[in-house]
Amino acid sequence: ESERVQDVDMSNQLRRALKCSALVIASMGVTAAVTTPATPAHAAPTCPTSLDTTYTYNTGTELHCTLPAGVSAIDMEAVGPGGSGSAGKVVRILGERIGGGAGGAGAHVKCTVSSLLPHLRLNLKVGPGVASDGNGLGRRSTATQVLVETASGETRNLLTAEPGFGTRGVAGGAGGPVGSSSNPAAKGSCQLSTLKSAKPGGRGGNGQVEISRKASTTAGGAGGLAAAPVPAQCVNPRTGIASGTGGKGGDVTVTSDGHFTTQPGGTSQPGCLQIRLNR
Repeated sequence: ESERVQDVDMSNQLRRALKCSALVIASMGVTAAVTTPATPAHAAPTCPTSLDTTYTYNTGTELHCTLPAGVSAIDMEAVGPGGSGSAGKVVRILGERIGGGAGGAGAHVKCTVSSLLPHLRLNLKVGPGVASDGNGLGRRSTATQVLVETASGETRNLLTAEPGFGTRGVAGGAGGPVGSSSNPAAKGSCQLSTLKSAKPGGRGGNGQVEISRKASTTAGGAGGLAAAPVPAQCVNPRTGIASGTGGKGGDVTVTSDGHFTTQPGGTSQPGCLQIRLNR
């Protein structure tokens, strides 16, 4: 009986320790630092709760968070996810080999907002990376966003970093679009906040096209890149690939015995969001 009471007590302690004003929709990496953000750890996501601290979210997720007391302004930097590449193709009658087009990169946006009300609720969204569909065509993900939930139940946009476009053939997909400083709401960069910078994502590379039956590889396009400089915490430490990069186009390879092999389009990189709560 004493062991059962102890287990219940430990379970209650764990629930209290994990409690945050957050609804976790998907797993992600997150890190916090007082001055300069540290390399993100692969840990359960948490809402931003400490002042003068930068939090980095670099895997597709959604959080609902209540701001702590004492916040006077929020700095936000976001990269939209990339679009996925399309598969390589072969027209066997002609011996034509068509490398797949690559996906475009996500937009890169910086915004700041001040004059905040205490206990304001934020909705933090980071768009996930996406693979090509069942027909070998590239796809587009969802945007990286910071939304505010008003007392009346409305959801208003503070920041949106649009995703790059997938591609359906040899041509590379377009990068995620942005608004302008004079009209940031036109394509959704910073709304109800101050625009600091907004750069569209880079276009994905075109695939190569060749008519040949010789043993060689016809390359797919290279994935589009987000506008530099992307925060260091938004770069995968294992691969060196930045958040928001478009998926590579699929290659076509002919072997020495004349067989054709086609590769699917590459999966894109997820978006990334950094948010800093200032006193």
